[in-house]
Amino acid sequence: MTRRVIQMKNIYILYDEGVDLEFPGQDDRYKSEPNFPNIPFITDQSSSYSNIQGVFNTLDNIITPDDFLFVWVMSHGGTDAQGSYFYSYDAQKIYDTQLATWLGGINAHKKTVFSVISIGRRV
Repeated sequence: MTRRVIQMKNIYILYDEGVDLEFPGQDDRYKSEPNFPNIPFITDQSSSYSNIQGVFNTLDNIITPDDFLFVWVMSHGGTDAQGSYFYSYDAQKIYDTQLATWLGGINAHKKTVFSVISIGRRV
């Protein structure tokens, strides 16, 4: 079995306002710094529509046919007359067709999308 190491420069983390989630009393196992001494924060930028689109554009230019693309989406969303969607941090709907278009432009050997979407009323 061949073990592959994923370099941090090849991981893009978009979250909320662009800042890691931290709260008083948070266990160290959920913080970047104690686990990865040279990486004080794991979040690269906010999960706004333009940042999400920008990361897919970047990936389109750097991924090769030998690469594996894994996308994990965790958000709120739903379905309307246009299709299924999830929300970006700035409350814009990103439809399944838009995600498919972004993914379609990326020439990876394998693409996997893991999606956890909470459907319901947005508060």
